[in-house]
Amino acid sequence: MDDYRTADGDKYRNTGFDSKESYSLSLGYRLMENHRFGLMLNGTEIDKVGTPNYLSQNDLDDYRDSDYQAIDFSYNGETTDGSLAWELRLFETETEDKSYDPVASNPDFWDDGGLSFKSKIEQTGAQAQIASELDLVRLVAGVDWYDYDVKSTFSPFHSTFETLAGFALAKSRFLEDRLIVDAGLRYEYAEVEMLDPDGNTEDQGDLISSFGVAYLLNDHLKVRAHFGEAFKMPGADQLAADYTVDYGWGPIHYLGNSDLDHETSRTYEVGIDYVDKVFSASLGYFYTRFKDKITQVLIPTGYSWENSGKSEISGIEAQLSSDFVLLGRNDLRLQPYLNFTYFDRYRDLDNNEDLKYMNEMNASYGFGLKMPYKLSARLNFAYQGRKWIDDWEMRPGPTLLRSLRKAVLRLQT
Repeated sequence: MDDYRTADGDKYRNTGFDSKESYSLSLGYRLMENHRFGLMLNGTEIDKVGTPNYLSQNDLDDYRDSDYQAIDFSYNGETTDGSLAWELRLFETETEDKSYDPVASNPDFWDDGGLSFKSKIEQTGAQAQIASELDLVRLVAGVDWYDYDVKSTFSPFHSTFETLAGFALAKSRFLEDRLIVDAGLRYEYAEVEMLDPDGNTEDQGDLISSFGVAYLLNDHLKVRAHFGEAFKMPGADQLAADYTVDYGWGPIHYLGNSDLDHETSRTYEVGIDYVDKVFSASLGYFYTRFKDKITQVLIPTGYSWENSGKSEISGIEAQLSSDFVLLGRNDLRLQPYLNFTYFDRYRDLDNNEDLKYMNEMNASYGFGLKMPYKLSARLNFAYQGRKWIDDWEMRPGPTLLRSLRKAVLRLQT
C-alpha cells in the first residue's frame, strides 16, 4: 500500500506497507442430524508497516512486522426435539510484532539500527454453554475462560492475564410474544500477574447483573431499554510499565502504578428499532457512569495511570442500512449503510474536565455492491471526531486534535 497524503496535499512518507498476506480455512462435519463439529484456521502477515513519527519529523525507514495466527474448534449439539442445546468452543491465537529503526533516516536521533521492540501475545480460551427452551422462558448458562501470556522487550517483560466467568441468562415473552424481558447474572474472576520483573499480582472477583425489556409495537417497530454492569481489571503495563520512548519531543517515561484498583461501570440504554424486507434502522441513547476509571495521567518524566474517581459518558448510537435489488435482478444489489456514535458528554467528574482520548463522534458509512459471478465492491468512509490529547510534539499538556476522515475501496471476486 502506498503512502498517505494529508488534506493539504503533502505526502506523509513511510505510512504504507510492503505486503499483506492472509489465509482462512473453515471445515465442518455433521454427525447425524443434531451434532456439528467445526474447525477454523486463519492468519495474517504484514511486512514493513511504516512507522513514520510526526509529519514534521518524518522518519522514512522505521517499520514494523506483524504476524497473527489462530485456530478455533467448535461443537454444537441439540436434542431431537430441540428443547435442549449446547455449545463448546476451544481456541488459541498468537500475535507477534517486531519494530525496527534503521539509522539512514533518523530525524529524532533515537534510532540505533536494530530491533527496537518485540512483543508476543499468546491467548488460549474455552467457552461452554447450554440452553433450554421451557414453556415460558428460555434459560442459558455457561462458562468462559481466557488466558493471555504476554512477553515484551519493554517492562513488564513477561506477564499473564487470566479470567474465569460463569453466567446465567433468562428470557421470557409475554402478551402474544410482543413483550420480551431478559435478566442475567455473571460472576467473573480476573487475575493479572507480573512474572518478569517478579512483582505485583492483582486479582478481583465481581458479580454483575443485567436487565432488559423490549416491546414490539407492530411487525416492524420495537422499543427497548437495558441496564448492565461491568468491571475492568488494570492491564499489566498499567500496573508495572517502566520504559522510555522518544516521539520527537524528547524521552517519555511510562511508569506503571501498582496501587491501581479495578474499574466498574453501570450503563443505561433506551432505543427504538425498525426493520422490513429492504430497510433497517436503530436509534438509541446511552448513559454510563464509571467508578475508579483507569486513566492516563502526566507525571514529571512522562506518563502513568491512576483511578480518576467518578466519570460519565453519554450519547447517541444509530445504525441505518438497506438492500436494494437493481434492474429486477437478485444477483445485482446495492447496500448502503451508516453507523455512528456521538458523545454529548465525556466528563471526569472529580476534576471537572473532559476525558482525554475520546472522539466526540465516530462514524462509518458507504455502500456495498453485489454483482453477478460473485463479484462485489465496497466503498467505506470512516470519520473520527475531535478529541483532547496530550501533544508532546508542540507542547506537553491538553491539545484539541481535529477530526480525521479516510476512505477505503475494496474489490472482491
